[in-house]
Amino acid sequence: MAIVNYDSQGKPQIKRIEAFCSVRNGQIPNINETFRGILDSLDNAVKAECPGVTQGALSNCHGDWYEWIIACVAWNFRLTSNKSSMALLLPNISRFDVASLYTSNLYEHINDLRQKVLDTAGVQLITSNPDFVVINLDGIQLDDSLNTPITEFTEGTINKLQESYRHFIRKCLFNNIV
Repeated sequence: MAIVNYDSQGKPQIKRIEAFCSVRNGQIPNINETFRGILDSLDNAVKAECPGVTQGALSNCHGDWYEWIIACVAWNFRLTSNKSSMALLLPNISRFDVASLYTSNLYEHINDLRQKVLDTAGVQLITSNPDFVVINLDGIQLDDSLNTPITEFTEGTINKLQESYRHFIRKCLFNNIV
């Protein structure tokens, strides 16, 4: 499987998900692996396929790869430890407003506050999203798909990690977001 594409100018572009899953053979991290070791092995495999890939391009991938590892480990830890909190990956603010996780009533109050501050002070109360949000699951009904361990990295499991926040839109009370 190719882990690098080339754009119309011949510039290499790393296929982040394919590279991550292929190089790791779908394996989730074990207790003896380090982040640095995992990232180095991914970098070496990409460079072996395409020596022209820049360190900057690899560094751009590191953020996603790092987040997927953390998200997977946190996901499985919650399930094996029977924890009542769940760490969720969030997209950036241009794709999703973290306040949308709150119930409609709370979300409307947040938007009302944002508008009042904008009207009176000319300031927008919108910040970037955190990479992760921790949800206290008390009182929230979970879909069965959120209670299944992640046993391998595939495009499907990475998409599951990246999209699982959608199950919580308009479901969180104030105390559910830790």
